[in-house]
Amino acid sequence: MYATKLASLLKQVKPEKEIYIFYTDIRAYGKGFEEYYKKAQTMGIKYIRGKVAELEENPENKKVILRAEDTLSRQVIESEFDLVVLSTGLQLSNSSEKIINFLKLTKSSDGFLQEAHPKYKPVDTNIEGVFIAGTAQGPKDIPDTVAQASAAAARSMVSLAQKEFQVDPMLAYVHPDKCDGCGDCLNVCPKDAIVMNKETGKAEVLEALCIGCGACLPSCSKEALDFHGYTNDQMYAAIQGVLDQKKENETRIIIFADDTCTYRVADAVGIRKMKYSEDTRIIRVPSSSRISPNLMLYAFKEGADAIILGDCVKKSSRFPWSKEMTEKSLEIVNEKLKSAGIDGRRVVFSEFSAGALNYFLNIVNGMAENLKQYERIKETQRKEL
Repeated sequence: MYATKLASLLKQVKPEKEIYIFYTDIRAYGKGFEEYYKKAQTMGIKYIRGKVAELEENPENKKVILRAEDTLSRQVIESEFDLVVLSTGLQLSNSSEKIINFLKLTKSSDGFLQEAHPKYKPVDTNIEGVFIAGTAQGPKDIPDTVAQASAAAARSMVSLAQKEFQVDPMLAYVHPDKCDGCGDCLNVCPKDAIVMNKETGKAEVLEALCIGCGACLPSCSKEALDFHGYTNDQMYAAIQGVLDQKKENETRIIIFADDTCTYRVADAVGIRKMKYSEDTRIIRVPSSSRISPNLMLYAFKEGADAIILGDCVKKSSRFPWSKEMTEKSLEIVNEKLKSAGIDGRRVVFSEFSAGALNYFLNIVNGMAENLKQYERIKETQRKEL
């Protein structure tokens, strides 16, 4: 639409000029955009659907010779132009990287800053008190930028008006009696929220920086790192609880469902009364990266036949690093399973978007069908874990 705007301004100043816009697709999505696009056509601006194939300079008059194909009329166009302008895509400025790294902000897959939630927190970031607006989040026109800037200003005022700030209690913490100060966890946290206390020689979690993903927990083999609301004891008890009622000839699939996406997809599946394997049990977690190898191996040892780890698609996740962290844990688990003679395909990681109900059913029911083909896990194999 910016090409249309600039072409219209030029046409108003110099109506005798012939202006062509070559495009592959046009989406006039905003308010009044379609009318603006049609007005540009009535002004005499010509739209050619097709990519420009070749540009070269005419040595006699120094004009640009352009060759392109009109895919609608299937005709090859070759003409001379006084000026050729390339409409480039917008990207985040390189100078923004300093701010992003300093504040530990998250970027989406397209390279722009990612909001905390596209619907509920469109101008918030994953760092409390930091807001975004305009083209920092993605390409926008002026009205959308002004509206979002107003929203960001209002959110800032709400934060500044508070005498006290509430911090989400679902954060990581350290058991000082278990921590030996090895430092394995220091470089794991994506937000650098774990530091070493020089006086005690033990790790500490800075609650102001921790955003509650749980990705640091698998790094501690002694389980000195823990998580409020999803403590290690609670997770072990939850696993034991879903396996206690398992009968001799039954199979049991445990789904560790992240709170943001997978659990909501499973809830939507239930509301719509869509059927999936009755052998499935769901355990809610903040993110799949919170599930340590110890927890997965414990589940198999206590009778689980398969584990599904579910998390958000990276581009819409609050914790885009979750997949990478989870895959590292899966590598450890697969090695242990292999040494015990257990098929590693019993553990899978899947990403779910908000509306992926059928995909969820396919993953769960597919695992249930696969278990019928696998040999049952022997008790001697479970004891080796």
